[in-house]
Amino acid sequence: MKFKIYWLSLLLGILVMTGCTRFFDSSGYVTAMTDALYKGDYSAYAQFTGISTAEASQYRDQWLSNAADNFITAMGSGNPSDEVRSRITELLKKIFANARYEINDEENGDVQMTIWPVDLIIKNYDALQTYVTDFNRKNDAFAFASMSEEEFYDTYLEGIITILESHLAELSYLEPVQLNISICRDENGLYAIDSKTLTDIQENIIKWPEGDY
Repeated sequence: MKFKIYWLSLLLGILVMTGCTRFFDSSGYVTAMTDALYKGDYSAYAQFTGISTAEASQYRDQWLSNAADNFITAMGSGNPSDEVRSRITELLKKIFANARYEINDEENGDVQMTIWPVDLIIKNYDALQTYVTDFNRKNDAFAFASMSEEEFYDTYLEGIITILESHLAELSYLEPVQLNISICRDENGLYAIDSKTLTDIQENIIKWPEGDY
């Protein structure tokens, strides 16, 4: 079992564009998008995109599912049960609900986003390393030999989830990071944010140490 300490780029799985308009509120759009993804507040995003809040919620559910998949991969695990996957999703929702950011217009039409990265993973890095080392030692001693593959991954991930859940109340933030976000228009006259920028936002909402354990 290898604990990979880095956050894989998440496939956002959500439509991030809106209709053509003469006067476009760039900062309002970016705020609406991030609030929909991280806070689960779909009202402004639905107005910008012309979709219903129910549709926006479905997009976010798919995005959260992708986020859970990438969390599992980043932790070096295989597929757990639906129950454990749900625990991961709920954990991520709680972390994302605490995302801290500010969005302002730039004079050139771009948007400046200031993000205070959540430090939950970095702060508990040593505890996670200790847990994985101990789990690997037990695995080498065949402590989990009687388990099915799913039970094995459930046991492994539940330990990680429990560590992070136990420190949610202590969640704090790192020094702010500033991103310049360009809103582009495609060939159909729709405004959009490129995928690299979306990945940059995601990677700074929750900060992970780089490298492998």
